[in-house]
Amino acid sequence: MYYLCILFDRLSTYWLPNFPNATRNAKRTPWLRGMLFCSEDGRRLVGHFSRGIYRYECPGRRGKIGVPKCECPNLPGPELEGRVWTEVADFLGNPDIFQAEMDRRVHGQEGQGAEAERKIADLNRRLADVDHRETELVALRLRGAVSEVALDRNAALLRVERTHLTEELERHRETMSTLEQGQAAVASLKALREHMCDRLDSVTPEDRRTVLEALETRVTVGVGGVLEVSIGMPQEVADCVQRTQGQRTRSNHRFSFAVHR
Repeated sequence: MYYLCILFDRLSTYWLPNFPNATRNAKRTPWLRGMLFCSEDGRRLVGHFSRGIYRYECPGRRGKIGVPKCECPNLPGPELEGRVWTEVADFLGNPDIFQAEMDRRVHGQEGQGAEAERKIADLNRRLADVDHRETELVALRLRGAVSEVALDRNAALLRVERTHLTEELERHRETMSTLEQGQAAVASLKALREHMCDRLDSVTPEDRRTVLEALETRVTVGVGGVLEVSIGMPQEVADCVQRTQGQRTRSNHRFSFAVHR
């Protein structure tokens, strides 16, 4: 999965400068492919063409012997894609809703970062103390103040302590790195919105897909054609929240609507 910052770099260097000259006559393809999931069996919906019109269908509708047929409806591609993009564009185009979501995503991260920095500093201090005690132990042995047996026993204890502190230090450094990546991803998402908020109605299907990928969009299709669209939290942020707060989370901004079959 691409980090948002990488996606934004791609958008900034490739798409945004050439936006006015974007190709608008490319062959239509099911650009929501891979983002649509059936609420019944969790499968990805696939796009298929019939008489020049494409639809999205759950593979479970075709059924197998002894396996109940999925009731997830076939949905017309153009209408479904239009509704999904309208909702996502409304989210990006509304500065109050967008900012509230960004604030909620980074809520508490400043405190987590400060706590991680404090623990890293403390662990570095304790590791320096282990170094000092190892040096003193060798000096005592050279002076004959401790026996070889005592040297080996205490050196082994110090090695165990060093291993424990080093492992704990790496965990906190990983947390710090994850927080920094998450903050960079949110900043890139904000920059992406600023660049494209006045172009939302005229982007090509390919560019829409790129934006939805950057937002980690997931669309769940329910019985009756009711959709739930969720804009995902960047995975690096979600991982950090799960580790530091014990919460499992993938997405946070959701909206639901129905698409007529």
